Amino acid sequence: MILFKQLVILERMHALISQSCTGTPKAFARKIGVSERYLHKLIDELKDMDAPIQYSRRDETYSYAAPFEIKISCTMRRLTGKEQGSISAGHGLVNVFPFQRLNTDFSYRGYGYKGLLS
Repeated sequence: MILFKQLVILERMHALISQSCTGTPKAFARKIGVSERYLHKLIDELKDMDAPIQYSRRDETYSYAAPFEIKISCTMRRLTGKEQGSISAGHGLVNVFPFQRLNTDFSYRGYGYKGLLS
């Protein structure tokens, strides 16, 4: 699954940045298995979320300028029969909205933006 691959990439990035052992941008991208261009996109998005990421040309590594933590958790388990029965999956929402048909086209076609976990 793409989502889990992206989470693994983010986890590797954080570990390497935390230890200040990323290497150059080219080496860092290779270590986490992405292109250098995509690495810069990920770093920019993390900075947009207030990650204090800095690059040292002298040491040739990325590091955090201040303590920083990334916590992501995901739990998966089978649902019990009772839990399965309580899921409405959106049924009944039609009466909540005062219009006939919902627009379900949430794509970003033409904008080129896919977000951090794309």
